[in-house]
Amino acid sequence: MAHLGERLRQQRVAMGVSLQHISEQTRIGVRYLEALEAGDFKQLPGAIFARSFVRQYAEIVGTDASSLESELQQIFPSEDTFSPVDFNQSTLRATLQNDTLLAAEGPVWKRLPLTALSLATALVISSLLYVGWQRVVLHNETSEPAVAQQAPAAKPPVSKADPTTPPVVPAAVSTPEPAPQPKPTTELQAPPGNGVPGAMAVRVVAREKTWVSIMANGRFLYSGILQPYEERTVTGVEWARVVIGNSTGVDLETDGRSIGPIGPRGSVRVVVLTAGNPPRILQNIDKPPQPTESEAGTKLD
Repeated sequence: MAHLGERLRQQRVAMGVSLQHISEQTRIGVRYLEALEAGDFKQLPGAIFARSFVRQYAEIVGTDASSLESELQQIFPSEDTFSPVDFNQSTLRATLQNDTLLAAEGPVWKRLPLTALSLATALVISSLLYVGWQRVVLHNETSEPAVAQQAPAAKPPVSKADPTTPPVVPAAVSTPEPAPQPKPTTELQAPPGNGVPGAMAVRVVAREKTWVSIMANGRFLYSGILQPYEERTVTGVEWARVVIGNSTGVDLETDGRSIGPIGPRGSVRVVVLTAGNPPRILQNIDKPPQPTESEAGTKLD
């Protein structure tokens, strides 16, 4: 029958658990676990520790530790089972690292490992540095408000207004007026004429605010005030009469060609336009202008 350690090893292998995993879970050194599996129980630190190692190992690999108690008592009956450890200085030098060497005699602090002493010293120094840093921070935090209270910000002097001096009113910001935009063209259709060839298009464009009246082919088509950049276009004109309240306030075109100056600023003029003839500019508007003999054929009855 296999010994206890071999059975535990077989159970571990069957479960696929490594010795490193058991060591990490139980904090037992791998060399002790290897000695336990090999049945070399003399390598274990003592009966009490050996029994504890077996119980922890069994729990990791899924074996009921209580079923092993009788066997553990036979294998590890007491502490006397193993040879006592020689605690002389030569044995410690062979089993411990140089930095954990213990002094067999002397004061308590000399019997501590050098690593423990170094760690304790580092902790003390770190604590002192932390306490000093806290004091500096707290001192700065408590001193800054005091300084702020001792030296409040000076308020600007308030000058009393002289009752005899009128208050200063800020100048209004002038906003430039937007440039006038051209207004859409309003096209008018002259009534049918006598069918004279060469019917033209008459276009009136306002440069200034001007009153205008338009008659074409014997019928009034428009009478009103044109605003700057406003215009009227009449198509199919055989004969037309245009009355202008301000002679310099409009441009008058026939088929896209300007007829030129109409009259001085502020004067009233009547412009008679006939297809195929030059324009006539009249000053007297008491009577409606009569067409000439050449124009008679184009005027509507």
